[in-house]
Amino acid sequence: MSPPDQTAQEPPGSSLHPVTATKQALRTTLLKARQALPPGQRRLASAQMWAHLLEEPRFQQARTLHLFLGTPHEPDTLSWIPELQRHGKTLFAPRVLPGTPLLEHLRVSPGTSLRPGAFGILEPEGLPEPPEVLQQLDLILIPGVAFDQRGNRLGYGKGYYDRFLSQSGALRLGVGFDLQQVAEVPTEPHDLPMHGLLSESGLTWWEAS
Repeated sequence: MSPPDQTAQEPPGSSLHPVTATKQALRTTLLKARQALPPGQRRLASAQMWAHLLEEPRFQQARTLHLFLGTPHEPDTLSWIPELQRHGKTLFAPRVLPGTPLLEHLRVSPGTSLRPGAFGILEPEGLPEPPEVLQQLDLILIPGVAFDQRGNRLGYGKGYYDRFLSQSGALRLGVGFDLQQVAEVPTEPHDLPMHGLLSESGLTWWEAS
């Protein structure tokens, strides 16, 4: 789950912190670039990402994964679900808790129904798992707007993943297209860096090696 390709707008006349303003400008630029990616190229890149992930020892060793279900302009992780299940992974996906800035987490089994939820993004139906499940995760695949080579991630500005990731000790793997990699992502104290990044060009780890 990730918000649609837009960022929150500040009311006219509001004064933004310099880091916040820089983040918003970067979001605008990168979201436009990502929206311009042709569907065929997005599908090819998503398939290349899956191939890289499949060869990764940390993925092979992971038993319990958390997977985002993205927008039409993000990597196509929906197509990975049958393969993840075929490889014996226990799989979870997020759902926005209505009226809150929080995510709840549901197991995705072969019979799990998915329906459009918050932001029109597919979400699993059913009962959410208890919070303790976050401590059982081995690997979390995380969407983003931009990533840099120090592991910093720029999200959508709504804080869903900041809150979620602070509650889990799992490996954090950002997932994005090559065009989403930038020289530097501005950060704030609450921003958690990624341990690695998966793109169509390959998989890079910075920590937890």
